Amino acid sequence: MVVAKTVEGEIGILADGTVRVEPLVGDKLVFAVHGGFFSVDSDRVTILAKAAEAVADIDVVRAEAVLERAKAAGLDSPEEIAAARRAENRLRVASTHTR
Repeated sequence: MVVAKTVEGEIGILADGTVRVEPLVGDKLVFAVHGGFFSVDSDRVTILAKAAEAVADIDVVRAEAVLERAKAAGLDSPEEIAAARRAENRLRVASTHTR
């Protein structure tokens, strides 16, 4: 995990593609992220990603269906591979982190 400490708390990128933002006080925010980067500039953190979804918003049934469709299509194209990876990431984040 890569962790950046800020005035407001910490931001970390986990090996499984999860972005975790931890304020000094209050609730933790966990997102499933696919692609992108984050930048820290004085008092602002910017996360630019192709896809990001809060763990509380992940629809596990939908992610499972997307993964099955992508696998059934044969994972022959970059789009199918990317869809499968995003779905796998959502499922992994949803199963790993408490909502």
